[in-house]
Order: sequence, then C-alpha cells, then structure tokens
Amino acid sequence: MEKESHNYDHRHNHNNIPTKNILWILIVNTFFTIAEFFFAILTNSVALYSNAIHDLGDSFILLFSFSFEKKSKKGRSNKYTYGYRRFSLLGSLINIIILIIGACFILNNVLHTFKEHQVVNIKYLLILAIIGLLINGYGAYKLAKESSITNKTLFINLLADVFSWLTILISSLFILIFNVQEIDIILSICIAIWLLYMGLTEGKNLFNIFMLSVPDDVDINSIQKLILNMDTTIFDVHDIHIWCLDGSDYIATMHIEVSNKLSHKEIMELKIKIKETLEKEKINHTTIEIDIKGEKCLI
Repeated sequence: MEKESHNYDHRHNHNNIPTKNILWILIVNTFFTIAEFFFAILTNSVALYSNAIHDLGDSFILLFSFSFEKKSKKGRSNKYTYGYRRFSLLGSLINIIILIIGACFILNNVLHTFKEHQVVNIKYLLILAIIGLLINGYGAYKLAKESSITNKTLFINLLADVFSWLTILISSLFILIFNVQEIDIILSICIAIWLLYMGLTEGKNLFNIFMLSVPDDVDINSIQKLILNMDTTIFDVHDIHIWCLDGSDYIATMHIEVSNKLSHKEIMELKIKIKETLEKEKINHTTIEIDIKGEKCLI
C-alpha cells in the first residue's frame, strides 16, 4: 500500500479574491444609506425606510466581508493546514444572519406603521430609486463573476437591492399615476419576504458546506465510474469523499485498488492521470491512497 506524497504538484488555483470591489461598494453603500434615511423621512415612504434598514445591514455585511476576505488570503500553517480560506464562510454566515434579521425588522416596522401610514411624497423618490438601481446594479455586476462564497452572498445581497429599488421605482410610478398609496406598504412586505427567501436559501447552501456534503454539481457515482473506466489496471474505487473547502475549491480523498503487476513508476503515473482527470471535474485537490490487489485495505 502506498500513500500519496505531498510533493506532488496539486496545481491549486488559489487566486486572490479582489477585496477592492468590496471596499468600493462599502464606501458607496454607506454614504447612500445615509441619504436613504434622510429621504425616507422627507418622502414618508415606508418602502424607502425599509430599504434603508436593509442597506444599513449591507454596510455591516460589507465591512465583515472585507475583513474576513483579507484574513482568508493568509497562507497555510502547521495549525491551519488548508490555510484560512474558510474564514470567508464565517463572513458569509454573519452576512446571512444580518440579512434575515434585517428582513424581520422591516416586517415589524411595516406592521407598526400600517395603521398610521402617511401620504408618500414622490418628488424625490423617483430620482433616488433610479440612482439606487444604477449603483446596486453596477455593484452586482462587479461581483457577478467572483467565485468565493462570500462574494456570492454579497452578489445575492446586491441583487436583492436591485430588486428592492425596482419595486420602489414601480411603487413611485403607481402612486404618481394612480395615487395608490397602499402600494408602498405592500412592496415593503415584498422586499422583506424576498430578503428572507434569499437569506434562508443561501443559509442552506452554507450549511451544506459546513457539513462537508458533496457539492450539488458533483455526482460521486459518476466520478467512480469515470476513474474505473480510465485504465484496465484499476479494479475498484472506494471510501471516496468529496467536499467543498470554501464555496469554490473542491477536495477529494479516495482509495484506488490496482493490479499487483504495476511498478512504482506506473502507479505514480496512474495517480497523476487520475488527478488531472478530476481537475477537469473541478476537483483541484485530490488525495489518493493506493490498495494493491490481494492486500488488505486498511481503512
């Protein structure tokens, strides 16, 4: 039985996740949130006030994300052998908690203001809605191609913001054309429900990563068949585990039973071949333990 040497080039693609995008969005979002609270008072819009609460939560989310993303870039150590990349998951967990609390706060605020809802002044609301749509749309565009779980969560937050500003724009037009003041409260509730849905959905995905579940886009049975069909000297693939490290990097460990006629060089070549094949399946860190045919497997 032969274990893999860690001298093998794992060919990790540990690209630095750009934090300057997060910092830029944090600064713009914070100033814009202050403006939102001011105009929410000026316009008497519950929807705008609800969105301001959500954007305030976003500012905290961005601050945590910026800090944790910087921490996650640190290299591996003897204590943290995979490095600090899972710090980004901790940032995502805090983000999701803030997202859900913000949604509940919005619902509570809507219920308390429902009976004493005032007439909405749409003089500034339309302009602010268009600006908010453009700013959050650009921020979502900047994060759309990022692969880390934190940036995916931030992208969902900004996408929710785009949806929120779109609903505020629609409510403004409704009030302007039809003078339907109640649409402001109805759309505030829609914003809160949307945030709850997105938070719980992303929370489920994060839970699966923490529990080291097999990624949704990986089929273990297909991976086993793929390896078995690679070479006639491979007799069995067992004790296979595949999980996600940080939302983007997939890791696998497995036992491969091979012919007892293979030389040491042939075994090493076979392992390299398996690793390169699995890299095409997005599994970029594979640990293989070789079991020789006829020998007892020590699991």
